[in-house]
Amino acid sequence: IPIGEFNSAAGRGTCVYDISGRCGVYAKTDIQPLLNQGIAREDLALSSFHAIAKQTIGGLAQGLEIRKPVAFEGGPLTFNPVLIRVFRERLGLSEEDVIIPDHPENMVSYGAALSLGTLFSNVRKTYTGEELYQAFAGCTVRRDTSQEHLTKPFFSSHEEFEEFSSRHRKTVLTHHEPKAGEHVRVYLGIDSGSTTTKFVLMDEQEQILDAFYANNEGDPLMVAKRALISLRNRYRERGASLEILSAGSTGYGEMLFHRAMNTECHVVETVAHAKAALRYVEDASFILDIGGQDMKAVWLDKGVVTNIVVNEACSSGCGSFLENFARTLSIPVTRIASAAFSSGAPAALGSRCTVFMNSSIITEQRNGKNPEDIMAGLCRSIIENVFTKVIRVSNIRTLGDKIVVQGGTFENDAVLRAMEQYIGKDVVRAPYPGLMGAIGAALITKERAEEGNTARTFIGLDNMDSFSYTQEANLICPFCQNHCRRTVVHFSNGSSWVTNNRCERGEILGDPKDEKTRERLRAVGEEKNRIPNLYRLREKLLFRDYSSGKDVPDRGITIGIPRVLSFWDTMPFWTTFWKSLGFRVVMSPESTRKMYESGLSAVTSDTICFPAKLVHGHLRALARMGADRIFMPSITAIRSENTEKTSESMCAVVKGYPIVIRNSDNPERQFGIPFDAPLWHWHTDEDRNRQLSAWMKDTFGISERETMEAVASGEGAMREFRDTLTAAAAEAVREAEEKKSFCVVLASRPYQNDPLVNHDLPDMFASMGIPVLTADSVPGVRETDLSMSRLDVVNNYHGRMLSSAIIAAENPSLEYVQLVSFGCGHDAYLSDEIIRLMHQISGKSPLILKLDESDAQGPLRIRVRSFVETVRMRQKRENAAPALLSDPYLRKYTKEDQKKLTVLVPNTSHAFSKIMAAVFRTQGVSAVPLELGREEAIRLGKQYVHNDICFPAQIVIGEILWALN
Repeated sequence: IPIGEFNSAAGRGTCVYDISGRCGVYAKTDIQPLLNQGIAREDLALSSFHAIAKQTIGGLAQGLEIRKPVAFEGGPLTFNPVLIRVFRERLGLSEEDVIIPDHPENMVSYGAALSLGTLFSNVRKTYTGEELYQAFAGCTVRRDTSQEHLTKPFFSSHEEFEEFSSRHRKTVLTHHEPKAGEHVRVYLGIDSGSTTTKFVLMDEQEQILDAFYANNEGDPLMVAKRALISLRNRYRERGASLEILSAGSTGYGEMLFHRAMNTECHVVETVAHAKAALRYVEDASFILDIGGQDMKAVWLDKGVVTNIVVNEACSSGCGSFLENFARTLSIPVTRIASAAFSSGAPAALGSRCTVFMNSSIITEQRNGKNPEDIMAGLCRSIIENVFTKVIRVSNIRTLGDKIVVQGGTFENDAVLRAMEQYIGKDVVRAPYPGLMGAIGAALITKERAEEGNTARTFIGLDNMDSFSYTQEANLICPFCQNHCRRTVVHFSNGSSWVTNNRCERGEILGDPKDEKTRERLRAVGEEKNRIPNLYRLREKLLFRDYSSGKDVPDRGITIGIPRVLSFWDTMPFWTTFWKSLGFRVVMSPESTRKMYESGLSAVTSDTICFPAKLVHGHLRALARMGADRIFMPSITAIRSENTEKTSESMCAVVKGYPIVIRNSDNPERQFGIPFDAPLWHWHTDEDRNRQLSAWMKDTFGISERETMEAVASGEGAMREFRDTLTAAAAEAVREAEEKKSFCVVLASRPYQNDPLVNHDLPDMFASMGIPVLTADSVPGVRETDLSMSRLDVVNNYHGRMLSSAIIAAENPSLEYVQLVSFGCGHDAYLSDEIIRLMHQISGKSPLILKLDESDAQGPLRIRVRSFVETVRMRQKRENAAPALLSDPYLRKYTKEDQKKLTVLVPNTSHAFSKIMAAVFRTQGVSAVPLELGREEAIRLGKQYVHNDICFPAQIVIGEILWALN
């Protein structure tokens, strides 16, 4: 859509889809699948405006109340009046509440002109237009050469360039020229990617006879249809015939093509890419595939996939990232490599995301960098992004001896060269980098067809002319509270495909009152309930009624408890506690996106985790439900539930958010409802009993005896909750062991039990026939020895995740998936330690899934299916017995080392490091304060430290590595 027509297109939109407003890259990640599914461009334009409004209200207002009237200024609001309409809807503004000044696009420059009479009243100088023009014309850009020693060109000599070019000569695909009377039998592999559609024709000897590669144009089915018809006609014109023996699909549009064209085979893209790489490089040890919007890393051992890592929701650093910047620099895609190679001083851009990369590029341009320098820096930044944000290996040797690179992005020689320079060794570029997904799909299709396990179903080339489809968009699913906005695609072959649904119920079409529809729903429900899903059971147990043991008089006070944060761990205790004292209890309802957005304007920090952002919507729901008081205590410490005595601190967000609410979104100030947020430190049960009794007496005049009886009732409810949950998990594990199958431990913090937060991932595993356990349900999780962990275990939630990871690593019938929140530094180092522990015990690789409010079902499903396929491949091999964990700190500092070793004191602050080094020296210890790290220290910190850990920590660790180097 041309930019000048975008507003009118949005004005014609009728349906709003959930699109992330976090940044342009996240928005594109959400929009691209919707576009490929055929969602109307008008609806996507309108949805983009809603994303902007949500991000502004929630992310930029930072909890400050937007009071009417509201003035709308700036270019985007001037030229897109529909965007103003969207803001009005979300802020509840009437026409009288809106101010649109004359020429709002020029308000800042107008303000600058007005400031001359006050801020600069002492400066009086006039210019003619010609004088101003000459002043600007005389400006020159000075090239900043101070940093140029940090970056070197891609090649130091022409001979080096020639050697590289000869090693990586591209394989030219020669299209088969059919002869009259020839009958050609082939397998068809289709890769429907995020931005492009590819297919190959492979003969029975696995030779590529033909291929197609093109942009999706928002309609991959029609792009493929036209290409297949063109291919068929070319054979017909030569008097030859073409027979498709079997067809397979992969990629983002795997199921779309499977349903549309009745392909015999469909396979998750990571497996397809691995299959293709092994076809051409049998001894491959590691595969890196970078496509338009995703990157995949695959580890192999003797031809068997041992681990797969896929980038998270952010697609920064992929092919479209490079293309977009090339466009802004006026460099054609075909000239990216030559432009980068011509740079004598590439810009040092690092591994920043797309949004921040824009500011880095502007800075480099101010420093005199030309487009070629910037393009060279961008090609290197892609590889830095891979190794700092996706793969993060402590030693390049772990990638093995034969590294294969593929994907459309590696068609670019500059990215290939950047890869080799970054890892310091040669790599193998796949012969057809952009087609490997389609080749893998064809290979697997051929393999399955030759096994005789599939009937021929492909619609055939002759039916391509009549192939068509229709779509019904915005069909609200009525079968659960998610109310998914489904799109139903009806194909001319009589089949259909439902998309944008989060569970199997969404695939059912029909009136909920119709008996046949209800029967199908019952069948889906029965199948769903057949697979143990401890997340569903845990939620049910958390929010059910527990007996308090006796009847008490009604006090006539309703306590509102929000279904958020720590209450996802303690709700049985608190509901039973309050009810046993005669209080009524009302819990906020299940989380919905509408509820989340209702409290978005009150969120004070855009970087706080999604579970915390949900609190504001739940408080508003409780206000509507008639709560007399809202209870949300700050409990800083609780008794350790595991083998580490230090495991007593509460997550900073969990214990601190009631204080945030009291100061920024207090229900008493907002709704006139008292907000009870006492501050407690429960290191022991005695602390809890004393502090809780005192508060109940001061607040409600309730005696210590009554409070202690209520505590006992609450503890009984918690015991029943835990015992029931653990027993169900033990039974699920026993069944899996008997069947030689496996359960998944979906480890998370308790509040990620919320289906809106976990994006129904437990149901996704259960729908694949895999039982799902919560971390706290795993038998033995409280008795596991954690002494061999590198971490100081200071939090029960961390203890559960570490303990359940150790148990999963030791048990062949358990696999491990960790849910983490975007931007959670604690989750970052916890994930690294979980990976280390599991690798050391049994070589298992956990799946780490990073989640926030963006509903990226497509990418999540790809990661989950890739993980499950990897597990199944690994389980076919003979697995060694689990190893015992060893001391992670083998080298100890002893008294004898005092005279031999130097202690490096890190720069947690510059003054601290100097003072601490001096203190050490007074005790006879050789100690030196580390120098403040510069570019190399930052580079090392980013290379070896998890990117979600705060930047100061990355620098401190980078300084240590720099000093050791």
